[in-house]
Amino acid sequence: MKLTENQLRDYRKYYVDAPDSDFSPERNAYIVEKTIKETDNAIKQRKKEYAQKVAERSEAVASYIKYLDKGGGSAAEKYFGRRNLAHLRGQKILQTIRNNEIIIEEID
Repeated sequence: MKLTENQLRDYRKYYVDAPDSDFSPERNAYIVEKTIKETDNAIKQRKKEYAQKVAERSEAVASYIKYLDKGGGSAAEKYFGRRNLAHLRGQKILQTIRNNEIIIEEID
């Protein structure tokens, strides 16, 4: 098989016939496995934290919807308070609540 000019240039630049004198395949395998484990653990931790945040927001929205269902009529801003709404990521949650209010009104 004949190599193109680009392939030859890449081969000369990136392929080494003799391995490094201090290269250890065992150490390399250890480092790769360790990195994979650390990455997997970090991903699991981030997913757990995200799930906790979503659960908190979902509970807040559910409690507000129950409040509205029982006849409560104050706005979401008044129900949660400014500080709590900021904690629940303000505008995104507020928009979701407002959308739910519209859905509830359409159902009634």
